[in-house]
Amino acid sequence: MRTPFLAGALAALLVPAAPRAELPKLALGARLGYAAAAGDAAKGVPMKDFTIASQVPLQLDATARVWRELDAGAYVSYGFGQVDRRSIFGNCAAAEFSCSGHAWRLGAQAIYSFRGLALPVPVVPWAGAALGWQWATVEGKAPIGASTVSLNGLELGLQAGASWRVSERLAVGPYLSLALGRYRAGEVTVAGSASSRGGVVDKTFHEWLGAGVAGKLDL
Repeated sequence: MRTPFLAGALAALLVPAAPRAELPKLALGARLGYAAAAGDAAKGVPMKDFTIASQVPLQLDATARVWRELDAGAYVSYGFGQVDRRSIFGNCAAAEFSCSGHAWRLGAQAIYSFRGLALPVPVVPWAGAALGWQWATVEGKAPIGASTVSLNGLELGLQAGASWRVSERLAVGPYLSLALGRYRAGEVTVAGSASSRGGVVDKTFHEWLGAGVAGKLDL
């Protein structure tokens, strides 16, 4: 009579231990695209009149799997800016002025991949959100010295895209993005000497509408 009891006790003691949770899946990414500005840098001041009108951003991503198909991590972006002739108080239209611009973006993002969808093509749609800080600078060079306008502020972004698996660890595909920003502070330098720094008066919102190609490498 003791044998069934002992067998049951041994079975209970020898239940396999639960497997250890897997470490987060790490990935590095890169994006190249184009983004156009919309809205105002300050109330009543269009973006193209006071800062860069568009940019070609190069972005680097670093993410880790945090839950099911949800990745979270950081991003940094440098944008090669295009400057409208009306920028720097209209001086960029002058023949003696040579204007250029750039933008930086830094922040955190979360991306969810919809791997469970039954699609007729081998593609994985994804969508995400980002929160970070942005800096934009326009510089105009002239014989009397360089003049610059620099602005910075918070941005909230939404993004979506699709990825094709081109190898076991590499995926590429297109993306679309929409960022809502608000410049908080800035600095203006005139002819390389007179400088003014402070908060933006009459703060308002502007947008960046972007599209491009994104790649991700699983580590």
